Amino acid sequence: MTDYRVDLTIETTSPITMDILEDVAFVGGAASGNPGDRRLGTILTVEAGNPGEAITRAVEALPISGFIVAAEVMTVEEADRRLEEPSFPDLAGVAEVAEMLGVSRQRLSVLRERPDFPAPVVHLAAGPVWRKRDLTTFASGWQRRPGRPRLSA
Repeated sequence: MTDYRVDLTIETTSPITMDILEDVAFVGGAASGNPGDRRLGTILTVEAGNPGEAITRAVEALPISGFIVAAEVMTVEEADRRLEEPSFPDLAGVAEVAEMLGVSRQRLSVLRERPDFPAPVVHLAAGPVWRKRDLTTFASGWQRRPGRPRLSA
């Protein structure tokens, strides 16, 4: 048997009440939802032989009825590992990217035209923003040629 973390979103058959939220929390799962709504989220830790059985046990433990609209199951070890990861990726703007690659901002604008250059994750009023890990991957494969290219006559 393995301990699993089961994250469920349930469309309830009747509106959520404060009593339902408290009952779900009492079972051992964090409960989220708004009284009067019909969508409830909860995270439970259950012991089971496999992920499918973990979902079944989690649903059976809940004092509500409804339909599962989303479920995520992982071992407790995986859940702990994910908690140790940064919740937001390291990001970089134009100035940071140019510094990372050791080029000017003008040279960066030329590099951005390459088909293998990573796309920004977002364009803000201040400019494009990239995930640093995407740039690290690009930099590791980039065949940098120092100096200016020769001019054609």
